[in-house]
Amino acid sequence: MTVFESTEMARSAALPVMEAAKIQRVETHEDLSRIAAQWRVLQTNGLATPYQTFDWVRAWADAFSESSGFKPLAVTCHDSRGRMVALLPLCVQTRNGVTSAHFIGGKHANMNMGLFDMSAMHGLSAADLRFVLRVAADRHAIDFFHFENQPRLWDRRDNPLLLLPHQASASSAWKTALQPDGDAMIQSLMSSESRKKLRHKERKLGEVGAVTYHEARNAAEAEAVLAAFYTQKADRFRAMGIADPFADREVRAFLHAGATTGLSEGTQAISLHAMRVGERIVSVFGGAIHQGRYTGMFTSFDGDPAVSRFSPGDLLLLNLIRMMCARGLTTFDLGTGDARYKTDYCSVEEPLFDSVLPITIKGRMAATGLRLAVGLKRSIKQSAFANSLVSRFRSRRAG
Repeated sequence: MTVFESTEMARSAALPVMEAAKIQRVETHEDLSRIAAQWRVLQTNGLATPYQTFDWVRAWADAFSESSGFKPLAVTCHDSRGRMVALLPLCVQTRNGVTSAHFIGGKHANMNMGLFDMSAMHGLSAADLRFVLRVAADRHAIDFFHFENQPRLWDRRDNPLLLLPHQASASSAWKTALQPDGDAMIQSLMSSESRKKLRHKERKLGEVGAVTYHEARNAAEAEAVLAAFYTQKADRFRAMGIADPFADREVRAFLHAGATTGLSEGTQAISLHAMRVGERIVSVFGGAIHQGRYTGMFTSFDGDPAVSRFSPGDLLLLNLIRMMCARGLTTFDLGTGDARYKTDYCSVEEPLFDSVLPITIKGRMAATGLRLAVGLKRSIKQSAFANSLVSRFRSRRAG
């Protein structure tokens, strides 16, 4: 752990002292486990997404740190009483001589944000945040920070990192408010004709075998659900002509740890849900729950036409929504992207933003390219013609 008092850091690095009295000390930690207890207090009482909770971050970092060449780095801010009032869970990586810092989780985290005690963030300024980043950069030789897919609002409160320079992310996220009555919730999402069609499909599947829905409750069940997920995804990506990211050893290690660690106590970072027809798992959904919100991470379904024509993915998703309503959750989201099933079930768009924050000259050069790349990616995603070209290219490659 490295500790910086704001006045000491100002003298040693010729930086201005922070004016905000709320943050009196900045620390950096490469060993995340040493601050686990404080982390869990902040994620329980403060503002945080499921992707920055300690167990989710630890599962990802343990799986990827060796192979990806990055080191985890938690940057923490403390008030005059020593309380942790903000935390940025980062990973630091050097490529081509340039060192960058990102939120831990990579592309597996749909949304990224720090953890904040909002009562201590009143009066926070962009200068305060830049000071915190400068402390981390100077101590760990970071050239630039790249913070992707950050929600502008979380739990109806502004993301403090919105104070820093930013641009719109390539995609948005999608959410919906849950109702206490699951059936009423489904009625609000779908027309009576659509519900009737899905009930008919469920009955047709029932002719093949008993239709059941369940959540993995032990390691054996979790492993069986993940095995079905890997098979279904491999078939899907092969048909699309896309390399299967879930075939990577590190990805599977992360999902296994996230879905099984703490499972017996009900504190696992990733919850797994499945639909079975007889003994056959025909669809899978994985996500995370935090502070009354379910956030979807991944989904799959059996591509066998004998099964897929009965929409097992939609049937599982509807059952999952009913279950989250019954548990008293208030919000349901399906992550980033504009897939049809996301906008069908989640009608409220959540704008996301990216920040590319250079520290050194090398960082400024890299930041310019990154900003252009994000803008180009967003333009492509919003262009029906460009998306059509990408789809045709993938189809030809698959063929």
